[in-house]
Amino acid sequence: MKKSFYVPLGILLFSLLLGFINKWNWQASQKPLPQNGLESINTEAANQNNYKEFVTADKNFRINHPAAWFRLEDENILAAFNSKEWGEKYDLKTIFVAQNLQQGRFAQIIVQEGVFDINIKEILQKMKDSNQKQQSEMEIIKSDIEGNKGVFEIRYLTPNAPALYSKEMILLGKEKTYLIAFIALENDWQEFSEEANFLLGSAQIVQ
Repeated sequence: MKKSFYVPLGILLFSLLLGFINKWNWQASQKPLPQNGLESINTEAANQNNYKEFVTADKNFRINHPAAWFRLEDENILAAFNSKEWGEKYDLKTIFVAQNLQQGRFAQIIVQEGVFDINIKEILQKMKDSNQKQQSEMEIIKSDIEGNKGVFEIRYLTPNAPALYSKEMILLGKEKTYLIAFIALENDWQEFSEEANFLLGSAQIVQ
């Protein structure tokens, strides 16, 4: 039976990706970089002011991401982190993951899409409930809900794991809802906070 690793909005995914990347770094000198699962950009040619745009296949959603970050693109890899329960209830799936690995500071941006019949506050509560089931405390530091958009700053505490900090957004569209999270180690958050604001500010539904 396929095991589900999903914890909204991808917090457990963050930890698992760290393990994946660490393994990839160790193996990098042993074999060529995979071409279909992890996209790399020449970091000498790309800097913090160099961004690319991710657009969904249906053209309904777009968001910027740093060109220098590693991007997971393989659908099978992304699908491994989806929850069967949330998939059945809300058709929720991970559609985009990009991760910073430079200078030992870890951060990533995750985009998920689904079809929800509940409002933003209810989605947020279900996220908290799901994290609690996984023995992870989800502390909402800031919350701003206006119309069809909610923006949150959240601190995650999990036993025997480093604290994580994130800025997250829930966007309700006419047909689909998008969950976007910029996640970093709490100790690194100050270095990423401005970029998190910029990237989430670039997220938009085009309908």
